Amino acid sequence: MAATHTAAEPVATQIAHDEREVKRYTKLARQNNASASQLDTLEQTLRDNRHELRVLEVKEKVLQERLVRTFIRAPAGWWITDRSLEPGQWVNNGEKVGEAADFSKLIVPFALTPEQYAALTDSGGDIRLNLPDLEQHVAVSVYRTNPGFDPIRWYPP
Repeated sequence: MAATHTAAEPVATQIAHDEREVKRYTKLARQNNASASQLDTLEQTLRDNRHELRVLEVKEKVLQERLVRTFIRAPAGWWITDRSLEPGQWVNNGEKVGEAADFSKLIVPFALTPEQYAALTDSGGDIRLNLPDLEQHVAVSVYRTNPGFDPIRWYPP
């Protein structure tokens, strides 16, 4: 796309030059100081350059449309964790192309008894998780609770 845009710049400059030349030769032709064939040649060159510029603009629009249709977006800060296809491979509608994940937050499921949950919520919001492998204590919060927890089926280790 950058190559198309770069190629259009000299054509646009040439069109501006050709327009000035056509105006100048039009005045000279009216005064019979230039031949009509020279004016016709300059007008044809101007038309050709305008056509070339339109072709380049269409190519750029096609490339932009292709980029919009083929670029897969994920929220800022997310990481691509799986790519299910290779570059150039065709994709069917609805087919999985990959996975992205947000590693800025870690959700850890816990099965707690009602007493343990009460102790957790009664701590006043100051909950810390010990990560022994990293030798760190991290501040955490309860993201969601599952009201369907069945304490009878829960077997402590």
